[in-house]
Amino acid sequence: VKRGPRVHPLPEAPGAEPAIRFSHAGVDYDIDSYMKAFNVSGLLAIKNGQIVLERYGLGRKPDDRWTSFSVAKSMTATLVGAAIKDGYIKSENEPVTTYIPELKGSAYEGVTVRHLVTMTSGVKWNEDYTDPNSDVARAGLEPVKQGGANPIVTYMARLPREAAPGSKFVYKTGETDLAGILVSRATKKTLANYLSEKIWAPYGMERDAIWVRDTAGHERGGCCMSMTLRDYGRIG
Repeated sequence: VKRGPRVHPLPEAPGAEPAIRFSHAGVDYDIDSYMKAFNVSGLLAIKNGQIVLERYGLGRKPDDRWTSFSVAKSMTATLVGAAIKDGYIKSENEPVTTYIPELKGSAYEGVTVRHLVTMTSGVKWNEDYTDPNSDVARAGLEPVKQGGANPIVTYMARLPREAAPGSKFVYKTGETDLAGILVSRATKKTLANYLSEKIWAPYGMERDAIWVRDTAGHERGGCCMSMTLRDYGRIG
């Protein structure tokens, strides 16, 4: 995800760093002991566009990237909104199958873009990270078939329905993966390029970001962007 020529400034706030202390479960913490106890890689607090607290741990430095895992979902959802504003997606109420026709006839028939982004499709899904047979574990391992659909689309198309669209929330990484594929189909751009065009370059991120791709080479809409701590702060 390419940055642009200008960096949006994050100046340090005037005055001393706040002395933060608290107790939990009978243990007293300050910032240093908290970060050490919980293996915190970076801690950043911004108020009114100024940095009031910035610390690093585990040997990290300000120019190091750190992988977000599901924070990427918020970036994908933001790009859905950008694609609606840009006219690539007609509205949040458009059927998902308009943009991913391989899902026609599956449990995603009748599911809208809004259902997908809010994880209320009614499609059955198991997000148990400790279960090697869960959907979240298996979807990313779907083999790529030559000339076929995206492997995540192929996996999601086989899932059964358990509720009416819009009636039940279930956390589903695979659905934000689908939302990312939908954005790419609608814009005819990779997620990385569209994110660079809409946010990374014009807002002024300080470093290129990295976005992990699936087995077919498409960015995982539901996971795994890597960026600096300050660029996370700029997103916030």
